[in-house]
Amino acid sequence: MIYLQFARFVLPLALTLVAQGFSSQFLSGGMARLPQATQVLAAYGVAWGLADFLASPLSQINQLSLVLAASHPARRRVQGFALLGGGCLAVVLAALAFTSLGDWVIYRGHGLSPEVGASVRRALFWLVPIPICEGFNRSLAGLLMRARRTQVVSYATLASIGASIGAVFALVPSPWVREEPMCLPLLVAYTGIGVYMGVMFWGYRRWVAPALPPQGEAPTRQYLLRFFWPLALVMAIQGLSRPLINFYVARGPDGQESLAVLAVVYSLAHLPYGWVNEVRSLAPAFRYVSRTLRPLGCSI
Repeated sequence: MIYLQFARFVLPLALTLVAQGFSSQFLSGGMARLPQATQVLAAYGVAWGLADFLASPLSQINQLSLVLAASHPARRRVQGFALLGGGCLAVVLAALAFTSLGDWVIYRGHGLSPEVGASVRRALFWLVPIPICEGFNRSLAGLLMRARRTQVVSYATLASIGASIGAVFALVPSPWVREEPMCLPLLVAYTGIGVYMGVMFWGYRRWVAPALPPQGEAPTRQYLLRFFWPLALVMAIQGLSRPLINFYVARGPDGQESLAVLAVVYSLAHLPYGWVNEVRSLAPAFRYVSRTLRPLGCSI
């Protein structure tokens, strides 16, 4: 029976991650049907790789909520920490878009042409809020996993995927998207993020908020940082792989075309194993008494 419970916990998360990988192919297909498709795919691949790398440490915020958010004061402290971290990383992303740091990374580092480099910087500008959104969404995901409501995470992801695919079909024929092709991936990305955030917040208000104790001890920011930084470091090193690959591919022969191809196949190659990361949530989630949010023998 315990293995059945484990499967019911992990399966929704695994299926939605697989579905999410397939949905990226619809976006790549939409960009491939627009004017200047190779340039758009290459520029968005570089921009999204940098934004995803900067947001990757925040993917572990759900572990903070899962383990430490045992009351509303603790939940507020964790979410404040998440928003602060997201804000700091958003500043770095803005620096890539507006300062000489971006010149060094985009033009000297990747060796991109002025046209592709300008598209990358425009995309980076619009992707600045991504780390903040990632931190907030991950904090909600951890709270729902703490309550063993992983199905809500699945509903949110599936709704996000559906909205993103629908946005691709709706936007590709638009004249203004065909005039400015970079609008397509940016609008699709924020459509999916907005829908995901809405469903997650609904799940939090429906199941988590009423069950969390109104009073309780909140972890200090120093404790949160000590808990968080080893996890964040691992994810940052893992997230560095795509920008690093883009860096070397861009400087090779036919760099722009190679970046475009890489943007299409990257998410598809991630499908077979990406869901395995969610197995790490089993141990903390099943330390709690069923239908409660109070940890067993766990002190902050």
